[in-house]
Amino acid sequence: MVENETFHFDFMLVGSSLQAGLIAGLLARVHKKKVCLLSDPSIEFRLAREISLSVDCITRPETWQLLAHLRTESFKLLTGIGGGKSLGRVDPVFVATNSRDAQALAHMFHVARGYGFEIEQEGSGPLMKAKRLLRLRGARNICHQVFRPALRRWLADSNVQIASASSLVLRPIRGGRVTATAPDRTLKADRLILADEEAIRNHAKEQEWARGFIGVTATALVCKPTSTLREKCIINPANRFSACLQDNSGFEIITLSSGNDVATD
Repeated sequence: MVENETFHFDFMLVGSSLQAGLIAGLLARVHKKKVCLLSDPSIEFRLAREISLSVDCITRPETWQLLAHLRTESFKLLTGIGGGKSLGRVDPVFVATNSRDAQALAHMFHVARGYGFEIEQEGSGPLMKAKRLLRLRGARNICHQVFRPALRRWLADSNVQIASASSLVLRPIRGGRVTATAPDRTLKADRLILADEEAIRNHAKEQEWARGFIGVTATALVCKPTSTLREKCIINPANRFSACLQDNSGFEIITLSSGNDVATD
């Protein structure tokens, strides 16, 4: 019979996103905390659930100011973990298909340019029957297939204990502490962090996460266009549609629509 071992941590994080991994590693490496990360080991083989781009459809000036301030530091952190090939360079096209989004992009154009971002207006166009197009030059995106394995190695070098979330039963304790149990071990931590939306959805009580989140249907898919497409990254704020080309092998697409409603044009 295997004796059940108990391990103690300062923080236990739950989440499979890049954000969860980065938080866990920084807590361990920079703040010298003892950290355990509970994640889904299949994440590296699933369709992308996030397109990690350095910009987005933003109209708030303070957010553009923060992006401008943190660009160099963020790129240094990411390339330090995954190397130069983990970050790609793209010129995303922001597409407005209705009058409301066209007005938002017009405001975004002036704010982004004011904070030093190279952005161009291209009027309307045939792409998605656009009413307004903006092209932002020199954005960076994380190449998941390169960065994720590197992130796993970085976490191991940071002494972050990684465990499968599905193999442990999580028991939060009043005051922020948590216990996670399996037949052969028990993990205890002084603080529990649900580090991404999926973790919150799976482990928080519905009345708790419903106060800060709205559940929506999203679709992720990989496809190759049937005709030559000049654009390598397309973002449409109407339904949070994002399509980014990955190593010329096809587009990773994420949109807040059901599979039956995803536009084919």
